[in-house]
Amino acid sequence: MRNKLPSRILKLIYFAFVHPHLLYGIEMYANTGSTHLNKLEILNNKLLRILQNKPYNVGYNTLSIPDLHKCKILLLVHKFMNHKYRLPSAFSNYFELNKNVHSHDTRRSKDLYVTPINKNFGKRCIRHKSSTLWNQLPEVLKDHLSVRNFTRRLKVFLQSTNIS
Repeated sequence: MRNKLPSRILKLIYFAFVHPHLLYGIEMYANTGSTHLNKLEILNNKLLRILQNKPYNVGYNTLSIPDLHKCKILLLVHKFMNHKYRLPSAFSNYFELNKNVHSHDTRRSKDLYVTPINKNFGKRCIRHKSSTLWNQLPEVLKDHLSVRNFTRRLKVFLQSTNIS
């Protein structure tokens, strides 16, 4: 296919047929250990290399599967903070702000409260993981009210840094 079709059409094919399958349910399935995601990531990287006829990191400007996972759960937090009406009612009290937990002012009162957890299994809980990731974001990024602008800038941020 890559010899017969222009690269822009190949990009459209990837984002129409492959990328949606990666995104579907990524908030849950990508929360597993990295060894379980390895095969999927290797397959996706091979497909990108074949379609682009280039090394993996050149071309379609896509995020890795772990970064896609971070992007989707951070988008959930962004919607919670700025657009609760876009979320199902089950998420109306899903996260808690530090200022609602502490009776005194703290430097991080606008951050999300992160329950102390000792076990790795508990640290992979969506609530804990997304709160931790949200608190690591720069304020400039958190301040974007538009979902589109936040998502665009978050992808750039995730490609340039390695938050965990």
